[in-house]
Amino acid sequence: MKDRDWKILWPEYFKIDLSSRFRRLPKELCVSEPHCEDIAKACKKLGILHIMESEKYHPAFWWRHSGRVKIKTDMKKSETIRKIAPVLKTISLESVKAKKSHQAPIHKIKIKKSKRKRS
Repeated sequence: MKDRDWKILWPEYFKIDLSSRFRRLPKELCVSEPHCEDIAKACKKLGILHIMESEKYHPAFWWRHSGRVKIKTDMKKSETIRKIAPVLKTISLESVKAKKSHQAPIHKIKIKKSKRKRS
């Protein structure tokens, strides 16, 4: 398949704290930390043909190697992004819950001061 037949999805399209210049969705549909792996999982759940390229970076954010997902679909890019967003949101919530359940509990340690006489 030719490269121009594919549409590119950047994680920045789904990132809640970016300006609307880069974001392609309203904030209600966005997530705090979108990853290209999660976008690929969402595409797989929706049955969209995709290729994940984790070494790529958005041209405006060249220092962040956030990756990208190339998709092959007949839908418009904006329609596809709107279909992926709710699935991505559930995937990211699941991954946040999984991370919290795997964290070790935090224990507070009390340090007693020694009562030594100074000379």
